[in-house]
Amino acid sequence: MSISSTLLDRWRAEREEQRRREQTAAQQIDRIRQQREQERQRGAREEALQAQTRAELLTRKQREHEQKSRAEEQQRTLQMLSLQSRREEQRQETARIQQKEVLRADAARKAQQRTPRPPLPRVPERVEKLASRAAPREKRPNRQPLTRQYKERPSRDKQTAEPHQGHALNVPRPKQVGASLKENFEAVRRRVEESARQRKLTARAKELQRRSEFRLPRPDLPIPTTEALPSRPALPRASAPATRSGVGTGKTNAPPPSVPGAEDMTLSGLSTRAGFVVNENGDAVYLRGVTVAGLDKAVPAPQQTLAQALALDDSGLSVLSEGWGVNLIRIPFTANSVLSGTATLTAKDLLAGLDDLIAQLEEVGCYVLLALEPAHESNGILPADGDYICMQRLAIRYRDEPTVLYEPFASKSALARNWLGIALAVIGTIRREHPGSLLFIGNGTGTAAVDRLPLTYGTGDPISNLVYTIRLTPQLMNTVDRTTLQALSQNYPVFVSQWSDSGADFGRSSELAADLLERFAAGWAASSWNADPRLVVNALAHQYSATRWGSQVQRTLAQPVRPLLMAFDERTQAF
Repeated sequence: MSISSTLLDRWRAEREEQRRREQTAAQQIDRIRQQREQERQRGAREEALQAQTRAELLTRKQREHEQKSRAEEQQRTLQMLSLQSRREEQRQETARIQQKEVLRADAARKAQQRTPRPPLPRVPERVEKLASRAAPREKRPNRQPLTRQYKERPSRDKQTAEPHQGHALNVPRPKQVGASLKENFEAVRRRVEESARQRKLTARAKELQRRSEFRLPRPDLPIPTTEALPSRPALPRASAPATRSGVGTGKTNAPPPSVPGAEDMTLSGLSTRAGFVVNENGDAVYLRGVTVAGLDKAVPAPQQTLAQALALDDSGLSVLSEGWGVNLIRIPFTANSVLSGTATLTAKDLLAGLDDLIAQLEEVGCYVLLALEPAHESNGILPADGDYICMQRLAIRYRDEPTVLYEPFASKSALARNWLGIALAVIGTIRREHPGSLLFIGNGTGTAAVDRLPLTYGTGDPISNLVYTIRLTPQLMNTVDRTTLQALSQNYPVFVSQWSDSGADFGRSSELAADLLERFAAGWAASSWNADPRLVVNALAHQYSATRWGSQVQRTLAQPVRPLLMAFDERTQAF
């Protein structure tokens, strides 16, 4: 009996000890949960504070940039007004000079029309008689009549002759002859000097006229709008010249081919579904195109649009859309060009030209991929404040354009290790202004690697409407991990933002890259249409014959694509 009670007491003590341990463990678990909840709340507050700080910093930078832009615009306006006033003064000076020349010409013409000066009077007979004194004595006339005539002639001259200067007989004396020669010499010298002066004035008038016709960019000129972009100004399209090179040749005997039915081509907004890019109807859209470089350094000639300066005129677009069959044009640029303009174009003119280019590409059925590149390539670089402001402005400007796609911060070098965290802020900057935008993002290595992708929210859900980019060049073929790339392409769209060929291996690397593109159904943009390595001989000169690299791209365009298979619903007996 005592043994049973002892065991019972021991069992009760053990149960009590176990209950205490369970209570202690539960209290520790509650404390840990409370600590984690506090840390989570603290982290959320810090993230909110950081987001608010970034937003305030971005707003302040944007305000400072707008103030700077306004100051530059005012300074530019003052310069233009000063230039106009100087031109007006030059025109007035030219008009005065021309008026003086007309007056001098009238005076010279009147001087030529004056009655010529009468010749000197004939030498009187008395002088002839006086000159006869030098003759021999036997030939002299009678002295008496000559003396009488000499004595009587002055009195008759004084009574009958008109008063005149010099000698009473109007005979030029030696001093008068010297003065007359001097006057003639001075007159000739004055005529020579006047002729030289008139030549100098004429040359100066021509120089002033040439300077007055010198054209400078006018950022304040009114720019007509187009029906495709009613809310934004667009650069006027220059009319095609009478003779231009034909498609695929260097001859100038045929006008550029027209685009039949271009006005009926309508492009819808794009989104992602599994490993495909689809339109609003749910049909797969395979983005394959070319890269057009030079937006930051474009120098349009007079009466030339930005599209023509980039070799994207009517004939070039016809070759790309109809001849090659591309549906994407990738345009790299830097933030400074959009915010402050280039060396030859203001920011207003550059954006207006970009508006017109986007409208033309939409007419021929091509999407536009705006690829923001860093101003200076270097390892470990991250987007600056100007890059955020630039993407925000572009997202606001093209929020109603379904054909505009974005590739924020497309760097060829390796970015910082925390790029994927910064990429969320870049995506948020664009999505706040353009929620339905299709974005092209890489992992920041600048290679063909796709590790650490896809991008996800803090909850673990993948970010929607993202296309993941890689680079394929002959130097980067060894960075391709086929297993990882295939796993990513099965669930998310993959796009080769830079596919190029160096030519050192005679196209073997580009053929291997084309095989990868076909295997993984990846979109791509081949480099380049108007820069090295060139797809055609010379797009600016309308020489559209494909190079060896261009022929490889044409063959890749003809490759079959992966079909978008729909799941079959057994209940509705439909796909």
